[in-house]
Parts: sequence; C-alpha cells; structure tokens
Amino acid sequence: MVILDNFSYVHYWSVKFKETPLTTYCSTLLMDCTPDGKPSKNEHYFLLSDCLSEDKTLRNEIHQAKLEWTLAQQAAERADTSFKRGCIFCRTEICGSRAAYIKHLYQKHNLHLGKPENLVFVDELLDKIQNNIESLICIYCEGTFKDRTVLKEHMRKKFHKCINPHNKAYDKFYINNYLEPERTWKQKQANSKTNSDVGGGSSENEDEENSWSDWNDDSIGIICLFCNYNNNEFTCILKHMKEAHSFDFEETVKDLTFYQKVKVVNYIKRQIQLQRCIFCETESDNILEHMKDQQHCKIAAQKVWDQPEYYFPMSENDSFLYNLDATSNSDEESDVENLTEAMCNL
Repeated sequence: MVILDNFSYVHYWSVKFKETPLTTYCSTLLMDCTPDGKPSKNEHYFLLSDCLSEDKTLRNEIHQAKLEWTLAQQAAERADTSFKRGCIFCRTEICGSRAAYIKHLYQKHNLHLGKPENLVFVDELLDKIQNNIESLICIYCEGTFKDRTVLKEHMRKKFHKCINPHNKAYDKFYINNYLEPERTWKQKQANSKTNSDVGGGSSENEDEENSWSDWNDDSIGIICLFCNYNNNEFTCILKHMKEAHSFDFEETVKDLTFYQKVKVVNYIKRQIQLQRCIFCETESDNILEHMKDQQHCKIAAQKVWDQPEYYFPMSENDSFLYNLDATSNSDEESDVENLTEAMCNL
C-alpha cells in the first residue's frame, strides 16, 4: 500500500525502534555483498515488511486519516463562496465558487480538468496550470513553445487542453486517488474495463467513476461533414471526403478567411442534418445519393452560406472546427477567439 503520509509513518517507527530492538519487528538478512554489488563482510540488513500486522494497521490508519482530512478540505473548498480568481486565458474574473471557475474553463476555453466533485486543492492545481501556461509549457505534452500564440494554437490543434495523466504530480488533486492508494487511476480504469469484458457487470457509469478525471488518453475523433466516419487525424478525414464524397474541402476553402471556413463547415453540417443538398438545397430522404447523382458535392454561392447564423456549430466542441487553420492576421485572430467563446457558450 502506498503511504500517504511518510512523515507520520517514519516518526511512528523511529519511536518504536528507540524503545525496542529492530529484530522485534524486522526480519534480518545476512548479505555477502552490498546492494550495489560490492563485497560485504556479512553485514546485517533489517527488513520491515508490510505483512507485519502492526505495520499494516498503521498504514490503514494513516490512509484513513489522510482521506478524512482530504475530504474535509474538499468540503471546505466547495462550501467557500468567497472564491475570486481571474481566468488563465481571458480577462474574465470568476467570483463565487471554484466549480464555477472549472466550468468557465471548460465552456469558454475547452480546458478539461474533470468533474468539480472529484477535485481537491483546486487553488494549487490552478496555480500549477497557470505557471505552466505563463512559462509557455503545454499542460498535456509539457513541451515548451516560443510564445503564447504558438502555444495556444498547439493546444487547440492537438487537443492538448487537458493535463498530462501520466504526470504523478497531478495525482494529489483528484479524490479518486485517495480512495485506494495502492492502485493508480490507470490500474482502476484497466480493472474496470477487464471486469466489463468478462461480464463482471460494470456499467458505463461505474467505469466513469473508476477513472481519474473523466478523461480518455486518446484524442477526440474528428467526424466527416457528410457521414459518421471519424478519425483522429484531420488529413484522413479530408482524404475520406475526397474519396467517399467527391468533396475537396481544402480546395473549397483555400481562399476563405478562418471564420468563413467555420461558416462553410456549419452550413454543410446543418444542411446534411436537414437532409438538404448543400448546392441546390433540394430536400431528399437520401441526400448523399442525390448529391452524388447530380454532382452537387460542392457548396452553394457565398451569399447562401456566408450568414451570421452559421457562426454557431451544430454540436458542442466540434472537433472538425478545431482543426481549421487561423491566419496570422492579428485582427482575424481576435475574431477566432470570439468565435471560440461563442462556440463554447452553446
């Protein structure tokens, strides 16, 4: 079992070892060489095993005390209504609760930290994330970038708006890690999946509860504009649309601004959902067959799709939109920021 409070553990045994001989609690090993392989003059080593009932009881008590203290800390944070903090990414100041701040990061900036009810030591977590961002370090892959704009684009395009699940420094911020300290969230998730595979009766909701912070390591799949085909690679999606739907997206939008590209994407998705042709707007029960037969796999005139209503996506956090390239023009970059916030508001 992982020891959640090393100081208390070491202090307990240091007192015990002063009062009684080591052999009372420890197994004795006679070594003819040191741990680094060098010859030894029959030195004695003492092993304190967690199989010892007193040691096992101590570890359980420390674990229980740590869990209760952490839960009390979490309860205090959730009950606190005096929280006030400026957003890491924008100028918005969030007042009231830490859950509202976490929700703001998710809805406005697509930053996933997990469910608020699974978080603890939230201020320290936010400080850590903010320090990384200010140091131009990606919070997921932990690469360093030359300026904030490049970092922001990297995190947006690579879906790196979540913390690194392999960095153990983040474990302390998630309550799940205090429930069974001998198992990491990865082991819990793998065990849950195994139980499900062998008919263990583990439901989808239970799988979510056993995960660390509601994440999946894999990137969110990008979905084709015309069908349900999805792939994590944007280039594969573009290739699929060319081959399966005779639609060259890159050629279609090559002369458009970023926000015009967004309108095109949202226009196409809305038309397909309404079973309307993207070129002639004819309605059909099999709109893809109509478009193929009539060679209408091309967008209508600009006046049709270049409308304010197509700023807004058909679904929240549309992965396709996050792969559109923004130009280097500073004014347009500002428009992209505003558009992203509008998307997350839906």
